[in-house]
Amino acid sequence: MTLGYITRRCGTFLLVVWLALTVNFLLPRLATPEVSRPRGPTARQFLLDRPLWEQYTAYLGDLAHLDLNYSISSYPSRVADQISAALPWTMVLLGTTSLLAWAIGTLLGAALAWSARPRLVKYVFPPLMMLSAAPYFISGMLLLYVFGFRLQLFPLGGGYDAGTFPELSPGFVLMLLEHAALPALSIILASIATWGISMRSLIVSLEGEDFMLLAEAKGLRRLTVFVQYAIRNALLPQVTGLGLALGQIVSGGLLVEAVFRYPGLGGLLLRAILTKDYFLEQGIVLIIIVSIGFVTLALDLIYPLLDPRLKRIGAVR
Repeated sequence: MTLGYITRRCGTFLLVVWLALTVNFLLPRLATPEVSRPRGPTARQFLLDRPLWEQYTAYLGDLAHLDLNYSISSYPSRVADQISAALPWTMVLLGTTSLLAWAIGTLLGAALAWSARPRLVKYVFPPLMMLSAAPYFISGMLLLYVFGFRLQLFPLGGGYDAGTFPELSPGFVLMLLEHAALPALSIILASIATWGISMRSLIVSLEGEDFMLLAEAKGLRRLTVFVQYAIRNALLPQVTGLGLALGQIVSGGLLVEAVFRYPGLGGLLLRAILTKDYFLEQGIVLIIIVSIGFVTLALDLIYPLLDPRLKRIGAVR
């Protein structure tokens, strides 16, 4: 990678982040021109009585100093404090489920594309098609009704039982796992289908490629050709998809956390939208924008190291 390549990618990253932050600032205010005044402090403290360009200038200045301002709906609580309290819940739940679903779905999709697969594996594909069409929150509500309401095997919502003081103990950890089981399962079931179908399609698209035909002509074992040539080349787009999925875990878990009343960033963002808490909304969306942009930048910088063909393309440019 040349210095020019890195500079262009970093410049694109900064430009995209700035444009996204500007849209993030404008949309809530354009959608609701009648800005609601906060109860505790006066509107002057939030500059809500100032012209839009002055609010935008103050917004960029606060971001330059890493100041996310106060929460309008929960004043005098600061936005950074609320995000810090909710972020670990989302990172653990969505991060873990995204990695598990990617690993299981990729392996299952590869098995579906293998010509010498066990006969039982082919019966997995139709259910995968059905699961991939169901959003997270639909499968979440179904699991909640069956296992939470009817069978009463899992809690109906929340991060832990009401009235419980958080502590580092085996009992509390077990309680956390019980509350996270259904939202995690709903995400994994829907995501496995997506990753499995994607991996199967990628491997099928590689059949008949020159490098596949050359490997078969060399007399290599079928399993060797499948693992070292088909799966290895199909993993590159899957890694890209995983990186983008990890960057979008906050937005992807919004409805799931709302259905299960899980104390993560998704539920916090929903509350900010409903209460028109601009500063809290902007703070959460800021994390989403920066995370997606940073992951995309990291993939742009890492991809040439994973695929030599991109090095040659970059050298020609």
